[in-house]
Amino acid sequence: MTRVLGFGIALAVGCSCLLSFADVAQAATCRQSAGQDICLERVKRSAKYHWRYRVDATIDGKRQPLTRYDCRDRTQTPMAGPFKDVTVEFEADGVGALVCQILRR
Repeated sequence: MTRVLGFGIALAVGCSCLLSFADVAQAATCRQSAGQDICLERVKRSAKYHWRYRVDATIDGKRQPLTRYDCRDRTQTPMAGPFKDVTVEFEADGVGALVCQILRR
């Protein structure tokens, strides 16, 4: 009985430690650029094209549509919203430049 209780406590402590580390890993990366607060909420790298990233970002607290950033061509393509699939070049101090700078691409 004591063994089962000890195992249960050890399991609970281990799970709580893992969950606390998971919160830290999910933290947004925020930077100040050109007078704006840019936060990268979620970044996912393409498996096939390693220089492309899908990014959920906020600028001054306002959520931006999911956008694909191409660090090789320095272009961005919104994947949702009114400008879906319209490719344009990065702004010098925008989200794309920040993504490529942080990820060194």
